[in-house]
Amino acid sequence: MTTNKIENATKLGRLFMVATPIGNLQDVSIRCIEILSTVKIIGCENINRTKILLDSLNISYRDTNFIVLNDPREHIAIPRIVDNLYQGNDVACISDAGTPLVSDPGFELIRRAHKLHFQIIPIPGPSSVTTLLSVCPIPINEFKFVGYLPRKSQARKRRLFELSNAQVPSVFFEVPQRIVSSLEIMLELDLLERSIFVGRELTKCFEELLWGTVAEVYHTLKNRDTIKGEFVAALDGSVPEPPDIVADSLIEQLLPHLKNSEISRIVSKVTQGDRKQIYRRIVSIREQKC
Repeated sequence: MTTNKIENATKLGRLFMVATPIGNLQDVSIRCIEILSTVKIIGCENINRTKILLDSLNISYRDTNFIVLNDPREHIAIPRIVDNLYQGNDVACISDAGTPLVSDPGFELIRRAHKLHFQIIPIPGPSSVTTLLSVCPIPINEFKFVGYLPRKSQARKRRLFELSNAQVPSVFFEVPQRIVSSLEIMLELDLLERSIFVGRELTKCFEELLWGTVAEVYHTLKNRDTIKGEFVAALDGSVPEPPDIVADSLIEQLLPHLKNSEISRIVSKVTQGDRKQIYRRIVSIREQKC
């Protein structure tokens, strides 16, 4: 167990994980501007994009050192950031947009910083996930977040199959060139009538929200000549079948192969139902088939 205690880090630099706008610059927080204006070291995914953000916020970076913190270079960036923290230099880390670590680099850095007992300070702000969920018409008190869907078709199909069976809504990211393909996979998985809520270009000029069945959203997007902007989507969870339906289905499958006592043992274990009641149901179904 590690404890991120301020007293252990008073002589060391602080690590700020800073959320930045996902599209609309007016969503930037006062704390974000304050931190990015005062630190001299910024870890970021892309230096050019970060400079564009700083220019837009009228923040000078003439004396700022940038450290590239992306997936391919995280192992290089971590020692540099840790060295600066040991030297007493504050470091701010940002992603290209939104909240760091939410499907963005930085996880290994955070683990290392916790283990070394540096002071880690989250600067909250925009996130496409919470932005979508704040206007989501699907009940979302519980949900499963899986980040970006896999690029390869078979891996994506396996992931969507998992999500189709989840009993809570699933939230995921998808890129414009694959959104229609992913919806097609959902149709193949017999999710035509499953409710889905999709956001595109959130907080930007061409922001769009789509709510309907998978089939309806699929046909809406498929008929477009071009699709731009990244998507965040919430797919409704599955509704579990009543235990009686599950039990009857299992009984029907096992009747030709097993004795009543063996069937009742298996079905009661699967459904957690009363074995004697299940046995009587087996006898009734078998008699109906005679």
